[in-house]
Amino acid sequence: MLRSLRAMLRWSDDVAPDAQTYRVGAFARRHVFDGFPMERHDALPGWLQIPGTRTFAIGLFVRHDRFVQLALADDRGRVFATGEPRADLQGLEPRLVLDADGAPGPRDGVRRGTLTAFDDDGGVVVGRWTKARAGYTLESMRADLSDALRTGLGYRDAVTVAFFADYLQPRLRGRLIPFGAGDLIWRLSRQAPLSAIRMSVRDEEETRMLGMRVSGLEEYAMRLMRESGALDDVPGLLPDHGAEPMHTLRSPYSGNYFLTWDTPMPFDAALTSLKIEGALNRVAALRAWLDGNAARGARPTEDTATAAQIALADRTFLENPALIAFDTSRDVNPDEPDFGVVNDFVSLSALTARAIATQHPDPVRERAAHTDALFAEDLHDAAPGGGASDDRHGEWVVRQTLSRLIRSMRLPYRFDCDFRLNLDGGAASLAFTAAGPALMPRGVYDTGQRGWTRTDDAWRARMSARYNLRAGIIFAALMFGADERIDEVAIRIDSPGLEEAIAEQDDVIHSTISDALSAFERLGEAGADHIGGKSGPKDGDRHGNPTRIMTPPSMPSMDAAREDGGQGAGGDDEDFDALMRGGGIDEVAFAFDDIHRDDGPDDAPPFDAARAARDAHAAGGSPERTDGPGRDASSPATGDDAIERLRQGPTMRALTTVVFTRAMFLERLATDGLADPAGTYRMFGAALSLDADGGLAPVDPGFSVSDARFSPQGAQDAPEEHDRRLDPGAAHVLGAADTFGLAIQRDDLISSALRRFHTLAADTRMPSALKAQQAMDVIERIGDPELISRATDVTSALIDGDDTPDPASTLLRDLDDARLKARDLFFSGQPKQALAGVERAVEALDEVYRGIDGVPRYFNSYADRVVYNRLFALPDERTVLIPDTLFYAHLELADALGQIEGPDAALRHLNALVAYAPSYALTHLKLAVQLAQNEDWDSARAACLNALRVSLDRSDAAYAYYRLAQAAWMHDEFEVAYAAYMLSGAIGDDTATRTTEMNEVGARAQSQCIRLPMTLQEAMDTLEAHDVPVWPRTEVVPIVLDAARVCVDRAMFVPARTLVVAAMRLVGDETDIVQLQFLRSLNA
Repeated sequence: MLRSLRAMLRWSDDVAPDAQTYRVGAFARRHVFDGFPMERHDALPGWLQIPGTRTFAIGLFVRHDRFVQLALADDRGRVFATGEPRADLQGLEPRLVLDADGAPGPRDGVRRGTLTAFDDDGGVVVGRWTKARAGYTLESMRADLSDALRTGLGYRDAVTVAFFADYLQPRLRGRLIPFGAGDLIWRLSRQAPLSAIRMSVRDEEETRMLGMRVSGLEEYAMRLMRESGALDDVPGLLPDHGAEPMHTLRSPYSGNYFLTWDTPMPFDAALTSLKIEGALNRVAALRAWLDGNAARGARPTEDTATAAQIALADRTFLENPALIAFDTSRDVNPDEPDFGVVNDFVSLSALTARAIATQHPDPVRERAAHTDALFAEDLHDAAPGGGASDDRHGEWVVRQTLSRLIRSMRLPYRFDCDFRLNLDGGAASLAFTAAGPALMPRGVYDTGQRGWTRTDDAWRARMSARYNLRAGIIFAALMFGADERIDEVAIRIDSPGLEEAIAEQDDVIHSTISDALSAFERLGEAGADHIGGKSGPKDGDRHGNPTRIMTPPSMPSMDAAREDGGQGAGGDDEDFDALMRGGGIDEVAFAFDDIHRDDGPDDAPPFDAARAARDAHAAGGSPERTDGPGRDASSPATGDDAIERLRQGPTMRALTTVVFTRAMFLERLATDGLADPAGTYRMFGAALSLDADGGLAPVDPGFSVSDARFSPQGAQDAPEEHDRRLDPGAAHVLGAADTFGLAIQRDDLISSALRRFHTLAADTRMPSALKAQQAMDVIERIGDPELISRATDVTSALIDGDDTPDPASTLLRDLDDARLKARDLFFSGQPKQALAGVERAVEALDEVYRGIDGVPRYFNSYADRVVYNRLFALPDERTVLIPDTLFYAHLELADALGQIEGPDAALRHLNALVAYAPSYALTHLKLAVQLAQNEDWDSARAACLNALRVSLDRSDAAYAYYRLAQAAWMHDEFEVAYAAYMLSGAIGDDTATRTTEMNEVGARAQSQCIRLPMTLQEAMDTLEAHDVPVWPRTEVVPIVLDAARVCVDRAMFVPARTLVVAAMRLVGDETDIVQLQFLRSLNA
């Protein structure tokens, strides 16, 4: 026995057994446990105090005076596996720890905590303990111990019993098994979902066979897993060569589980996965409630609750989802659901808004630090008087509040949600997807019959209707509480159409359903549309290694040979892919944006030279893109063609719509709560219809969540569309006096000017001279050389009382012709002649912009423009936008010349790019690459530092650190090089090249006895000591955060969307579900 214990506890084989067996003196302080359930009965467990120390040995008494030490425990609740009575514990890791709960205990002085055992797989909570005047009590343990071994124990006795019962004996059997449903939760965090569930079922069966304890929650959880189909052989869910198609994600906000899959799967399998997901979330909610009870000394706990009690509580939570939506610490009586608890959500929303406003003050009103990630605060610590005392907040605070609450709400079934706000108009709207009857329980516990009963279709339909209607009331309560100016809330409940589709039992559905299922799989890919269109970066949001041609999706490339492997018309497939692939974890990806969007064509452009590329980019793809996937907008499917409708996949159907008014809703909420949800909806004239089973039936919605009345007026106007003056505070934050100071599209500015000229011409009351003066003010404000050249024609027409002309653009004609000719020359094998022609045309355009009264600039995004305004623009500077075509021509020439003639030939174009776009990280990175090839390491280092200073994306920053490390290495700055390599790997995708180079630097530094940073913190300290920016702690962070806040509060949502994404990347997770929900609320 001692040999097996030595092997398990990893004692040295060189140590003789006698080294751990020693004689016990007659007066030694000890305690031997008689009757302890052990598999071997030739020794008795106990503890022995080590004289002169605060430790005691835990082990086996082979005789009354012979003791075998197995572990050593201290007075801080830690147990170490060692056979040495006076071992130095500083270098040892504990195998068992008694942790105290962080929450303060009740006034009766009872302390509570957990028992955590450690093995090779990490820590496992194997039990709980409480301490009162009567001593320690051990709870939630697998071992079936008598009361004498569980209650009224002294400290040494409790630690010893816990060591043998919760650590030693489970380890001898092979594995530490958490108590109850904790085993399933533990496995889900480490294994594929089906494997975790099935192994948990096996653990439960083995535990019963060994005579150990199985909790009521664990028993009920296994029942739910069987009911959901998790133990069935469902085609499409089974592992393929050991790889399951499903993965488990868990929301850090709500605690809910989400099952995702990588590849399309059969529809029946996908529906089964949603049932499994719902069952897991019901178990998680029940466990959170029981753990909350245990933490505050209430009953029942998982240690005491029976499966029947758990089943009743689960049904109560489904009937009243408000009970567990936010607070797991409330007392819940399963027999009497408190439907009035939803009233607390109004004040909860107000408190949350106040806390966010306090933690993140308005940058216009007061200076605040922005180094902490959003929502790091404890909402309950917010001062009641913080922020806006009258519960009125800006758009940013209210939208952040609702996004936080929506994504923190614990509901068992997956839902997608989208909302809009118009605070000045007092209107808000919210749409969410319903949980259909197929997800409702298949069996319930009947208290009358004291047994389990099956549910029928009608029961599940009624249950689904009540659940969804109550969820809508909860959402409405949160929205009314977020800001007192919200007078009406429009709620729309939509069915994803999946259950209706499968009910058709048509083979066509099964063959075309993958499009709908991939929406579930992508979990938030809807967010890609939120950053497209006007808000999207011109380069398609590509970051990192810049050694590629960056042409707009539809702009013809000079080098046709590169198009197959370069970024052609299909380049937009990569747009924001880093943002979208992690996804909004709480989101079903049936995108409301596609359903409710009211798209309209862009205004006809005045100049057409580079417009095709911009229009294609704004549409999110190639210029051939139509109004629907795979279908031309001019030939829609006919209503009588059922097969065509099926091929389009399941259709989102409105099940209920209602508009709640504030006073009447709050009054109804106070009197009825969630008791009669259908009655509440009918009070407000809801569009609500029930089918024969009592479920929700499709209705005519009557409104869309994206109707204009639910958004601030002009919120979707691009800065280029209107020259709107900004208030002084916003002007300071954005670095611009008006919205034209945020413009990034030259063509849009000219379009706006021409529309303004036509408006002036149509105004019959304004004097002609004043019209001409206003037109000249617009022309001079824009400063475009081509527009200035047409100034005489415009002003003459206005003075003569005629309409203004719409001239065609000729500025880019020569460059366009040169680029087309260059393609032909490339095909004919004359690359140098091709490049020479384009260079002449580019030089001519450069000369035009060198002669203007202003500073020519290119901006890739609105975030790029704001950074430029704050960091680079001079006071009273007139910034003039250059054509995108000119910038990309320089970019193409730099790449082509660098390959054909070498780095020196490319440098003049790279320097021009930097001059045109100093706030665009790509230009600095491309320059750094060419300088490194030229071995100009000082200049390469400077280019990398400039890129770090303006980087808004971690991939750009990672690549800048990588190139900076090479430059530092070449200057024998080994500590800087090593630190830069470390930062590059820490913030970006690691590569074998970086690792190889970093190891080489480390080896050379070691050979020279040069100390290198070993931790990430040391690396950051090293870089700061050498004046290297530590990303993302750069000066652009407060600029971007403040600008995003100001743009949202001023209802400038087009630049706000770009700035919000940049802020997410700078200070948090770019797939943060709360910020993705916030981002969606800014959509049209």
